[in-house]
Amino acid sequence: MNILYCISDHGYGHATRSIPTINLLLERDHTIIIRNKNAIQLLKKELVIQPTKKTKNTSTNKAKKIFFIKQQNDIGVLQKKNSYIVDKKATKNAVTQWMNNWLQDIKKLRAIIKKHHVELVISDSSPQPHLAATQENIPSLFLGSFTWLDIYKPIHTLNKKQEKIMRRTYNNAHAGIILPFNQLCDGVKNQHCVSLIGRAAKKTLRPIQNSILYTLGGGSLAGTKQWNTKNFTGTMIISSWVKNSPTKRYLKIDEHIPSVEYTNAATLVLGKSGYSISAEAMRCKKPMFYIKRKGFNDDDVVTKEITRLGIGVVIKEKDLAKIVTDNLFKRAQKLQKHYKHLPSLYRRDGAKEALKIIEQYAPIKK
Repeated sequence: MNILYCISDHGYGHATRSIPTINLLLERDHTIIIRNKNAIQLLKKELVIQPTKKTKNTSTNKAKKIFFIKQQNDIGVLQKKNSYIVDKKATKNAVTQWMNNWLQDIKKLRAIIKKHHVELVISDSSPQPHLAATQENIPSLFLGSFTWLDIYKPIHTLNKKQEKIMRRTYNNAHAGIILPFNQLCDGVKNQHCVSLIGRAAKKTLRPIQNSILYTLGGGSLAGTKQWNTKNFTGTMIISSWVKNSPTKRYLKIDEHIPSVEYTNAATLVLGKSGYSISAEAMRCKKPMFYIKRKGFNDDDVVTKEITRLGIGVVIKEKDLAKIVTDNLFKRAQKLQKHYKHLPSLYRRDGAKEALKIIEQYAPIKK
């Protein structure tokens, strides 16, 4: 079965959480056509295997069953410069421009469907692939924890006409595969909830004692002299593109190693909340210390749940520079204990559950 898999371009989290499901589909001998722009290089690194003497010229080589199309699916939300606050005005303007181009984008999607003989469309969060699928008389599935209606409505990004168009577009999905930390998923009918989907670490890195995986990005590292790290003797794990570290001891992430390996090796996670980093931290049983972005209600859902479960806490942005001390590891130990009582929803493999739903629409050919 040829499956077009469209992945939201908002950050990298939508891409990383798609990897477990795509790998299962490839193992089941489906052909996957991935459409994404922002995280396309990451997806290529983690999904394509190079042919070996054993796999060359055989159907077991995943590289022969996967195609990548570098095209944008959506724009997400925009943040103010050097801040985690959502820029409502910039987001509204970007969304209007994005939706004005939908007709042209749907033409591109239909061309992909025809060229690759697509029989099923899966879209992580983006709406317009569902309309393209309907126009080509093939089924489509929504996969995600929110629709962009859930995100844009509270910050008044959409006018009434745009809201109506977006909801009607999501209505074209035959069913929805709904992830944990979910919102209403406004516009998606026939919803099926699944367990946690996230990459699992292969444990290629040894544990890094007293280390923090810092996931906030370069903007928060501006003015590093203001950071109070005199009482910190641990290691800060930071992205490779970040120029300065707020701590003396740091480790830059090797881009050739999946970031989930660093999540598993770290003692705790410090960063902005979101589905994918939370899913991977939970798979690795790591305590979480999160900044909640004002104006992005997905953060509200995630932070509320991790605090309810007792595996994470919310910190204020202004307290970020003060929190990085050795005492943070003592707090992490207390949070770690709550993983013993984690509900099965977060322990089961949601990718396998999603696969069963997908194959109701894309059965294996005998």
